[in-house]
Amino acid sequence: MEENEFVRDEALEVVVQDLIDTETALIYLRAGKAEVVVIRSDKVKKNDGVPVFADCELIPDKFKWATTAQFMITVYTPNTAAFDAKRFRILLFQQLLKEYREVKPYWIKRLSSQFTTPVMEKLLNNEVPYITFDFLLPCKLRNGYTNKYLYACISKIEIVNGKNTDLNVDTPVYAIHLHHVAETYVGMLRKAD
Repeated sequence: MEENEFVRDEALEVVVQDLIDTETALIYLRAGKAEVVVIRSDKVKKNDGVPVFADCELIPDKFKWATTAQFMITVYTPNTAAFDAKRFRILLFQQLLKEYREVKPYWIKRLSSQFTTPVMEKLLNNEVPYITFDFLLPCKLRNGYTNKYLYACISKIEIVNGKNTDLNVDTPVYAIHLHHVAETYVGMLRKAD
């Protein structure tokens, strides 16, 4: 590959489709008939000196001519050279488990009230670009503007530009990394009461 060249990886796209088709946690992607392309980049990407293995975003304008997919996962080949098939599957699964919320007073208040930790305060005050947790934090998020909720655990929250997310806003957004996702309808919750 030439420097900063992007190459589509159809073998990893098959893995992504299998994850969407089989993993309960990705039901929201399956229901939305999401299409995902996987691109390999020869860029050595780091965040605060830590290697970044992959990114997931909306299809950037420069690639829209080439695909009907809504999302693109970019895998940074130099940082994943030692990965085997199992590790790639885990990496791709993690990339699909992100929810985005705008950095607005509502979310600042909600995150600070739900997760009262000194490290969360640093994130909310823009003192650090991301935080990770030593343990998974349970949360409940509305699935878009529907009557469905996602129940999950949070492993990481970072602030990113929302332009290439499903929010498509050129402002900071919280990228909330989720694990153990389950979807519940409000009607199902009420029947259980």
